[in-house]
Amino acid sequence: MKVVSVNAATPYKDLKDLLDAMKAKPGEITVATAGVTSGGHNAMEAISKATGAKYRHVTYDGGNPAVVATVGGETQVTTQLAVEQAEMIRAKRLRPLASVSDKPVVIEGYGTIEPITKYIPNFKAATNYFGIFVPKGVPPEKVAAVVDLMAYLLTPEAQAYTYDKGYFYPGPAVKNVPLSMAPKESQDAIKDVMRPEYDKWLAEFPHTQSLPPAAQVEAFRIWDQQVGAKIKK
Repeated sequence: MKVVSVNAATPYKDLKDLLDAMKAKPGEITVATAGVTSGGHNAMEAISKATGAKYRHVTYDGGNPAVVATVGGETQVTTQLAVEQAEMIRAKRLRPLASVSDKPVVIEGYGTIEPITKYIPNFKAATNYFGIFVPKGVPPEKVAAVVDLMAYLLTPEAQAYTYDKGYFYPGPAVKNVPLSMAPKESQDAIKDVMRPEYDKWLAEFPHTQSLPPAAQVEAFRIWDQQVGAKIKK
C-alpha cells in the first residue's frame, strides 16, 4: 500500500491542496521515490495521468532514503510504501494525505488515512510485484530453504500475523485469513482503531489487477527497456 505524504512543514493539508499546487506550478513540486518504475513512481504517474498534475521526480536508492529525504525537506512529497513511512507519520514528521487505493489504511498510533478515491473517483492503482532474489551460485539447498520460507509465509497461519496489532489493516496478502485467526493482541488493537465499515468495504471493493499477471510482467519489461532505461536520474 502506497501513501501520498508531504513534509509536515508544507502547507498542503489534503490531497486537493497538493494537486492544486501541482497544477498551478507544473513541474515544481518535488516527489521522492525509490526510482523509475518503483511503486512510488508508478503511483505518482497514475495520479498525474488521472488529474493532469505535473511534478518533478527525484529518485533515491530505495524507499527509505526517499522517505528520509522528504522528512528532511530535500523534497516536498513522497509516494512510497506505508510501511516505509509509518514511523515518520506517527512522529508527525510526515503528513499523510491519502492511501493510493480505494480503501483507507489504518496505522497504529496515528489513525486512518483516507483513500485517494475520495479525491479522484474511479482511480485505479497499479498492481506492484515484489520478488526475492539470490546471487548466482548459491547452493541448491540454500535456495530450497528460501523457497520453503516463502511458501510458509503465504500460509494462512503465517499471514494472520500480518495484522500486526493493528499496525496496518487489512493485513494479509492472501484470501481467507479472517481477523479471528490473528493473535488476540492483534484482534484487541484492531478493534480499538478500525471502523465497522471496513469489512463492508473489503467485500464491496475487492482488489483487482489492472492486467492479467503475464501481461503485467510484459508491460513492465517493455517499460523498463523502452522508457525506464532512457530516463536519466
